[in-house]
Amino acid sequence: MDIVKIKMNRQKWFRFLSLRSLMILLILLTVFFSLGASALLVQNYVVDREYQVIENKISSIARIVAKDDRVIGAVTNEVIDPEVQEYANEVLADTDVEFIVVLDNNLIRYSHPEKAVIGGKFSNIEDASRALDGSEHFSEHIGILGAGRRFFTPIINEAGEQVGIVCVGITNETIAIQNQAAQEKLIYGLAVGLMVGLTGSILLANKIKKTLLGLEPKQIATRLKERKIITDAVVEGIIAISMDKKVLLMNENAKAIFKQANLPEIVSMNGEVSGELYTVLFSECFSTKETVSDHSLVLNHLDIVVNISPIWINQEFSGAVATVRDQSEMKHLLRELSGTEQYIDSLRAQSHNFLNQLHVILGLIELEKYEEVKSYISILNKDYHEEIGYIVKNSYKM
Repeated sequence: MDIVKIKMNRQKWFRFLSLRSLMILLILLTVFFSLGASALLVQNYVVDREYQVIENKISSIARIVAKDDRVIGAVTNEVIDPEVQEYANEVLADTDVEFIVVLDNNLIRYSHPEKAVIGGKFSNIEDASRALDGSEHFSEHIGILGAGRRFFTPIINEAGEQVGIVCVGITNETIAIQNQAAQEKLIYGLAVGLMVGLTGSILLANKIKKTLLGLEPKQIATRLKERKIITDAVVEGIIAISMDKKVLLMNENAKAIFKQANLPEIVSMNGEVSGELYTVLFSECFSTKETVSDHSLVLNHLDIVVNISPIWINQEFSGAVATVRDQSEMKHLLRELSGTEQYIDSLRAQSHNFLNQLHVILGLIELEKYEEVKSYISILNKDYHEEIGYIVKNSYKM
């Protein structure tokens, strides 16, 4: 039940979002997850690459220090020479490594960032002893300066004999700082990417919104339904086509007229209008780009009356719309109107005759010829029953 409620709440939440907001949100989420995934991959690469750079750096420095004549001479003679410490400090200042430790074969320190430990044994004898056989190696152990990454390389004199060891390294704290600096650049790049994505999504959403005339999809669907209801309610048949002769609009009355003309399959929505119908209805409008009003045509032996108007969008001709009406309906209306006029003329004549009859009766009464009045009314009554009364009585019976 809780899952169903969550889904319903999500649906309600999305209903309140406009198309513009949904597009911006979806594009931002896409950009965010894409950049986030890329950033994670790049971060792992940067961290690995940073370790490789550090290892290459400390190994190169260690080999350079191991070949210095002052270093070789001091460990060969087993004399703690201050020049070795000065040289080590100069290299530290120039290379940004954190410690350079020169050792003889007895693992006695000849240089160290902390002078107090010079002359003493190396803190991790086991780790340093691995280099006494002339091999090089990396290690990560805790020393006087803390945990760090370091590299050991042997010191070889001119006779090819190993006389000592050089250890160069950098603490994990410094490595973390360097990694953090690299990651900050990634975060900055991610932020810039999100800003670009936000700007692009807003511009795209505004463009689409403008193209849709500021309407939401739900509003567009409602307008289309309303348009269909309205066009189907119109008495005339309506058909509109585009420049490429595709049917844009056709109401039910238009379909009925085409069916009456024995052309039920001549057109279909979103399909191309047939050549016959195009020639009869639209060819003239497409040629002249002018309106055709109350034009009588014959469509497959069916008399029709059409009104055709060109469609202009942004001052460019993009199609035409035609209203079609069966001319037989108009003829039927004309016949009805003609019968109505005859009926009105008949009523007018009867009204005039009735006034004349009233004048006759009035004249006879003024002359006090009452018998003649009575006889005249009898004649009128007889005429009424013979001409009109019969029809009225039959209409009551019906």
